[in-house]
Amino acid sequence: MTQTVSKFRKKLNSTSKNGFVSFVSCYNTHASEIFSCISELEQSLSFVLTVLQAYLVWNIFNISTLMIKLKISQIDFIPLVTEIISLNVAVFTFLLLNLSAASVHDAAVAVRKVVFQTVASMESSDENEGSLMLKVASDFPSKCVVTGWKLFQCKRGIVLKIAGAVFTYGIIVTQIGPG
Repeated sequence: MTQTVSKFRKKLNSTSKNGFVSFVSCYNTHASEIFSCISELEQSLSFVLTVLQAYLVWNIFNISTLMIKLKISQIDFIPLVTEIISLNVAVFTFLLLNLSAASVHDAAVAVRKVVFQTVASMESSDENEGSLMLKVASDFPSKCVVTGWKLFQCKRGIVLKIAGAVFTYGIIVTQIGPG
């Protein structure tokens, strides 16, 4: 999906040389195709994304709690290594999943920038056409984002929010002490 949005950005760059009308026509055609693809993608993968996201976050919290609550000297070596490997795999998978989904939104932001630059550099015969195109382009990134069952949007900020939650949770569990 990220490649599709990036190709759309390149196509907009190339059609901007042909005039404003062809630029708007290209935008309308390809934007509707992209929105349709994202809708189909969410219908097919949204539930899986939500379940996988919930499992990974639960796994990170669960292993973090185990590592904080128990003293490292009390855990046997093999289970400790297993838990550390499991935590690393969960964190890596979580980052890979979220950053790849967030790259779709990042590509959409790049498309918005291209449209803004193109409209600013072109001279259209009607100011209303340019302002309408700017309005439509400003809404493009908010419509071009992968969500997990409409519960959360996969943007770069979700990684920082969950990392902050894990860190805060770790501090609270540490303050409570071993149980």
